Amino acid sequence: MAVRPKSFFLAGIILAYCCPASAQGPDLPINTCNDYLKLAMSSTPIIGVPNSQTFEVSGNPAWKGPGRIPTSGGNGMKMVLPGKSSWLPSCNANGSYVMLQKRVNGDLFCVRPENGEVAFEIKSKPASGEYACACPVQNFQAWRAIVRGAIIPECDEATGLYKPQQWYRDSGSNPNQVCMTSDGTITTKRTERFRFGAGTCTAGGVFVPK
Repeated sequence: MAVRPKSFFLAGIILAYCCPASAQGPDLPINTCNDYLKLAMSSTPIIGVPNSQTFEVSGNPAWKGPGRIPTSGGNGMKMVLPGKSSWLPSCNANGSYVMLQKRVNGDLFCVRPENGEVAFEIKSKPASGEYACACPVQNFQAWRAIVRGAIIPECDEATGLYKPQQWYRDSGSNPNQVCMTSDGTITTKRTERFRFGAGTCTAGGVFVPK
């Protein structure tokens, strides 16, 4: 999974300061998966609330009446519109969303577990039908709110797993590098610099000096 270019990020900053956000509503409501699944399985027609409208979030996950679901939210949030012909959400018991979701047409995608926001569209369906969404979701969230000293993870696009070598984005053109297992566990100290090609990471997050 390629890291987004700096020009893309700078353009996002410019847009954030130049353009009003009043046309968008508040953040998507959280832990609505079970309620939206029941609604999708019912005979109630479902309508998505567009960006041009604001919406209210209350105890009822359907906005101001049966079938009206906010699929757009603040900060450009987008959620797939649930429905028998489009998407039946996969849910956890607490109402959060399973990170790996599947549309009725078979397409797979990753979502933020708290609100179902689409974080990554899986381009090639893996033969196993499984895909690790933790890294793509973390990557998506990290780009939305870049924090100095945090890792913006790089992921294997074919599997979704964390790549063995990762970077802390806090030192300009010479970031600190660390090794990481495929499930996101850091295995080397942050002080290990990898300067001038002094080492690399192999599968399993193993540091190999050169």
